[in-house]
Amino acid sequence: MRIVIILVIIFFSSDAYSQIGVSAKYLNSNTRGWNDFIENSSEGETFMQNGMEFGLNYWFRLKNQRIEFLPEVIYSKRSQEEFLPQLDINESARMTTIGINTNVQIYPLDFYNDCNCPTFSKDGNVITKGFYWLISPGIAQVSKELMYLNSDISGGEIETLESSSRIITHIGIGAGLDIGIADLFTISPFAVYDLSFGHQWNELAEPLASTGTNELDTNISSLNFGLRLMFRPDYVKQNRGFRR
Repeated sequence: MRIVIILVIIFFSSDAYSQIGVSAKYLNSNTRGWNDFIENSSEGETFMQNGMEFGLNYWFRLKNQRIEFLPEVIYSKRSQEEFLPQLDINESARMTTIGINTNVQIYPLDFYNDCNCPTFSKDGNVITKGFYWLISPGIAQVSKELMYLNSDISGGEIETLESSSRIITHIGIGAGLDIGIADLFTISPFAVYDLSFGHQWNELAEPLASTGTNELDTNISSLNFGLRLMFRPDYVKQNRGFRR
């Protein structure tokens, strides 16, 4: 995606490197539309339920209120094997996401603090200075691959690979807590409920074409848990008397 490439260039141009963060997020999703079709309940699993997401963000904030912005490039991947037990085929599916989240963090218990400094340097207890609400709208390109092996009349195997991609939007709402390690680092555990729209995977219906299903659309809801590490060498630099 061109927009992702542009944002990466912005991150690493100028002095953006001095206020960046990295994150890892565990994805726990409900893909009801796909799962109901596949009927994988006999194994007690939800189709494409689990995955990991990784992000790289740039941090900035308002001057007089604690509303902080963390535009973020993200990458995630999920996979699942043998999800059509009713058919005698060996199948696998992969779903890869590349996109942008525009995270907004609002600190209701420390809203009027105008200190442009890491949580570690603020007065007060960790809950007062570190608790925040998180709003995270975003856009992403989702690429999907479906591969399955089937036997031909001669006893050999035929490999079929189907792929497609689609632009989707999503919105996440959650909460987190900044915990200062030092002036240089802040770690932030967070949880977010995310709803993404417009997922389509028609290729899933092809092995079961006899059902007459032509389209497989779903919205995906997820309860995700993550950890972010913020890196602030700009603050250390300022406090040694060297301002940008």
